[in-house]
Amino acid sequence: MVMLIDSDPDMIETVYNFCESVGLPIALAEIDLTNASDENLMKIATKVANTEGLRRK
Repeated sequence: MVMLIDSDPDMIETVYNFCESVGLPIALAEIDLTNASDENLMKIATKVANTEGLRRK
């Protein structure tokens, strides 16, 4: 699960519980990314965050 930085702890718990309840991965190991470098993870996060429609407004 992508960590919700600067979010209300209640919101983090809500999102975590939702992801868990519908079977979404909540750990990198669940999507076979345990050996991914921090650099590669940052590239992925940056690309996703810059995708149209997914930017925080």
